[in-house]
Amino acid sequence: MGKTCKYMLGIWIAIMLFGMTAFAAEVTPVNAVLFSNEETVVYAEPNLASIVILPDVQAGLPIQVTGITDNGFFQVNLGEVFYIPGNGLSEPTAENAVIVQKETKAPEGVPQEIYDVKQNYNEYIVRVVELVNQERQNVGLLPLAYDEQITYAATQRSFEMAAIDCFSHTRPNGTKCFTVMKEYNIFYRSVGENIAFGQENPEEVINDWMNSPGHRANILTAGFTKIGVGIAANANGRLYWTQLFAG
Repeated sequence: MGKTCKYMLGIWIAIMLFGMTAFAAEVTPVNAVLFSNEETVVYAEPNLASIVILPDVQAGLPIQVTGITDNGFFQVNLGEVFYIPGNGLSEPTAENAVIVQKETKAPEGVPQEIYDVKQNYNEYIVRVVELVNQERQNVGLLPLAYDEQITYAATQRSFEMAAIDCFSHTRPNGTKCFTVMKEYNIFYRSVGENIAFGQENPEEVINDWMNSPGHRANILTAGFTKIGVGIAANANGRLYWTQLFAG
């Protein structure tokens, strides 16, 4: 822990500037934690002429990433803003995994707990959308566009079912499932919902839906143009799945 603290507090920084050429890079904001590799090198600016020597840079340290530049650098927060080339950081692995708490703020109008639940299942959400569009392509239909706001609504549905272990198109407050769309300010002309529970992965849940006539009909409805996917676990870790379609 000593080295991590020393590194993150920046005990001393020696900056060697090899040129004064003006450089402006576009930065796309992100909020993530990556881990330093053996080849991690830190720069004062997003260019190779502004190297910064930090004596305790070592592999396996968690680093807060706040942006990605258009020329391939990570913008990082080390007490001050610095830049690390793309090959200097990596996703957590079994070898370097460290428990890191990161603060993320929900978009306006989205409850924080729903945002947090959705973040836990991003990979599964993307995979479900991919599998749905494969099924649509197989029968000559246009793909559905992924919609983030509809995904929050679908996550709300999965979350409220998982919270009380109730599998139903009727919401816990007694209203129909589609009232969630109004809550998230989603306009639609046509709408559909698929729900499921107990499946452990996207392939399994899509297989079950495609073998159920009503669920299959929603997936293959030509009039739908958008999709959102919600996933949440109950107290025992059992997954509740929701697809919301809109046209």
